[in-house]
Amino acid sequence: MRLEEIEKMIDEAIEEGDFKRVAELLDEREKVLKEMGNLPAELAEELLKRDEERMEKIKNMMDEFKDAVIKSREYKKSLQAFRNAHGDQEKRSWGRG
Repeated sequence: MRLEEIEKMIDEAIEEGDFKRVAELLDEREKVLKEMGNLPAELAEELLKRDEERMEKIKNMMDEFKDAVIKSREYKKSLQAFRNAHGDQEKRSWGRG
């Protein structure tokens, strides 16, 4: 597999949120880079730049996921509070009959 193909597949895997695949592709890229031997400085800089951009993108995705988890927990607490209040109200009305 060529380096550019792997680079493209890494970006696609990140977009899909398939981080297991990202790790596999990074391992594959490492093998290809070792086979290439000494990298031209320009290529090494380009790879570092891409990786920094990818790390930022992943960080943003993680922040969005974290926010979704927090909102989900808040929703769950609100729903539980509603159920508790509604359940208490039902119990009181049953006792009056």
